[in-house]
Amino acid sequence: MAERLLAARFGRSLVDHRTWVVASAEEVTAGAGHEAASLAGALRLAKLTVLADAAGRHDGSEGAEALQKRFAAYGWATKGIEADDPQQVAAALAYAVRSARPTLILCRTGGVGAEAAEGTDGGVGAGALRAWAEAGRRGARARLAWRRRHQRSPLRDEFDRVMGGRLPETWRAGLDGWRGLRPSERAATATAQASRQALATLSAAIPELVELCAEEGGAPHAPPTDAGAPRPSGRSVATVRVGARRLALGSAMEGLALHGGVIPVADTALACADGLRPALREAALGRRRVILVLSEDRTAGP
Repeated sequence: MAERLLAARFGRSLVDHRTWVVASAEEVTAGAGHEAASLAGALRLAKLTVLADAAGRHDGSEGAEALQKRFAAYGWATKGIEADDPQQVAAALAYAVRSARPTLILCRTGGVGAEAAEGTDGGVGAGALRAWAEAGRRGARARLAWRRRHQRSPLRDEFDRVMGGRLPETWRAGLDGWRGLRPSERAATATAQASRQALATLSAAIPELVELCAEEGGAPHAPPTDAGAPRPSGRSVATVRVGARRLALGSAMEGLALHGGVIPVADTALACADGLRPALREAALGRRRVILVLSEDRTAGP
């Protein structure tokens, strides 16, 4: 999601990368895993690939097939492979790169590992060493080409500021003006409405703000795919609606902050805070830059 948002702002010459995840079957089938998978499928985050171990709880063809069907229902491309077969692995990764959807690759252990281990150097196959060395050479060339594009880009200074986590020097001006309104002009404003007004004011000075909205029902809006795309909310701030996936909302906020270049903001009901606790605890421990507004507007009782 961060890659797509930043590419929309700075262009593919500066932002064009993929996200690869290596996980166990238990991790992708946990509650947070399913909510995240559902959101990624709805947003068609094609540059996301998950390689999951098909053993453990999903050992056997029936369990793996059920998991593939579930992710396919979420809107993912899926493929099962023998993890010890280099040709199958290479074909699956190429399949993921070509896919227009996020991809789940279920990896089973087979019987070709012993053959592949022959001719090793320090426990690593000679073929694997050559492949890693070639990958390093390709990466060095790609990195040099990117650095040249970065040096020539008219957006270089703004890109460096955003990725460095520095706020614009004048970011306080708009907020100070809004806070300076007469009390009568800001009276009787609900918490959620006040936070949206503040966010709209701040977004004019801090374009890296991204609003994540948890709403019951309705499909989520995809992040913009080009710099001129209209925002779903009609404001200058980028808005992504995640539906009722509140655990995914908290996890996505942390992921966006960990990636860098964006500052995630979310507004949800205080009554839903329990569902956000694991993600918020992790964000606090990691000192992630996330902003969460918990409102009592939709809670029952006094």
